[in-house]
Amino acid sequence: MVRSARGLRLSAETKETTRSIGWAFLDSGGQTLLSILFVLCITRFLTPDELGVNTLALTFVTMLGGILDALFSDAIARGRGVSTQHIDAAFTVSLLLGLGFCGLCWAAAPMLAGFFGDRRLEGIISVSSLSLPIAGITSVIAAQMRRNLQFKHLALRSSIGRVFGMSAGIVAAFLGCGVWSIVIQQIIAALAALAVTCRLTPRWPRIDFSFWSLRHLMAFAASSVLMQIIWLTNLRIFLGFAGYSLGAAELGFIGLGLQVADTLNAPLVSTANNVSVPLFTRRLDDLAAFRVLMAQAMQWTCIAGFFVLTGVICLVDLIVGAGFGARWAGAVPLIQIFCALSMVRLMTLFWGNAMTANGRPHYSVVWFLCSLMATGIGGYLFVPLGLVAAALVWFGQFAVTVPVGALLVKRAIGIPIREQIAPVFPAAAAAVAMTAVIFGIRTVFPAESGLFAALILGGLGSVAYGLVVCLLVGGNLPVFGGCRVIGSL
Repeated sequence: MVRSARGLRLSAETKETTRSIGWAFLDSGGQTLLSILFVLCITRFLTPDELGVNTLALTFVTMLGGILDALFSDAIARGRGVSTQHIDAAFTVSLLLGLGFCGLCWAAAPMLAGFFGDRRLEGIISVSSLSLPIAGITSVIAAQMRRNLQFKHLALRSSIGRVFGMSAGIVAAFLGCGVWSIVIQQIIAALAALAVTCRLTPRWPRIDFSFWSLRHLMAFAASSVLMQIIWLTNLRIFLGFAGYSLGAAELGFIGLGLQVADTLNAPLVSTANNVSVPLFTRRLDDLAAFRVLMAQAMQWTCIAGFFVLTGVICLVDLIVGAGFGARWAGAVPLIQIFCALSMVRLMTLFWGNAMTANGRPHYSVVWFLCSLMATGIGGYLFVPLGLVAAALVWFGQFAVTVPVGALLVKRAIGIPIREQIAPVFPAAAAAVAMTAVIFGIRTVFPAESGLFAALILGGLGSVAYGLVVCLLVGGNLPVFGGCRVIGSL
């Protein structure tokens, strides 16, 4: 039987999409493994005070880097009619902004060091900012790769950069470079990623400014950039409150907690952010197919993410000593709170991207502004009370704004709130079962069992989690789709 041209086209598009999702997920998974290895190594050499100083310094540099990454990312990935003129104009502006941001960091570093009362910040901020011009160069090229679903190239770029950066950072820490170890890791990773980008890019953008092309991109990019700025400012306000009120050593525990939770979440969050906007955009003409895709993505994401995060919440106190060292025991409740926050974030992971794909990124701006207000009020009132209070402020600012996000999604796309929440139920029920099994059996093991008890309890909890998921989802279990993704690479 001869297949129709439309059927062949859809089949080819499905294979391309599946392959792209697979590469994006493998890229994020590889980054997660490398990040876990780096954190395990670096915490053996750095004290909480040294990690806290790095967290505070990189707060400002990564905020500016995030703006560069987001500036034209969604506009190029989603925008229709994007030409080489648009790419050249975006490249020119990003490069100039990267150089300007670097100069701003050098000028502001002494003032920031004086404000927080730690002269080490001046040198760390200044040197770390050298990565910003590199981010300006690579951000537009990476957005082009996203638009073309070239996630294999993105995976090679980020993985090679991380391997080189991680290796340099660990060696520097071993040699006693202290607070400079993470700075070295960041600079080497950026340079290595730039070298790979140069090798994989068939056409290098030119420095060519076109006001018309820039205006066309910014018509869409303005809301996306504002959303990114609000999100980055939100986290920096929180870390600024914590660093100023609690000191560098306490901020080190918060930094470790955030890094652990974000690292565990990274494969799913990064894959969703890279893939969902272009994929959602391709299904805007069929609202029913769009809603099915979004529901399946939410269910798959929550089932995968809740499994890991629930295990960490239940068992982290048994493994922190062996993994990071006894001096990091104070981070245990923070890791648990931040992992719980990551579960809430997974529930809402696709909301912002769905609104962006539907041409309503300004709805996400409203949502993020509510979170920013909650962080400002909570940070001022409760962060000075201590570490756990500070962690609860960061959890609360997001959790209390979930209803706002759900209402905005309903208004922007027309998806009822019940339909938005329903895909989360199997993962939530499985997480409850896993928690009950772990804590129900945990009393059998002595307190000093450590890793041995964690392995046994984790295995039993995993069985309970899997059984509940199979019972509730059955033949629609998304792992079979995951096998097809990996097999198509």
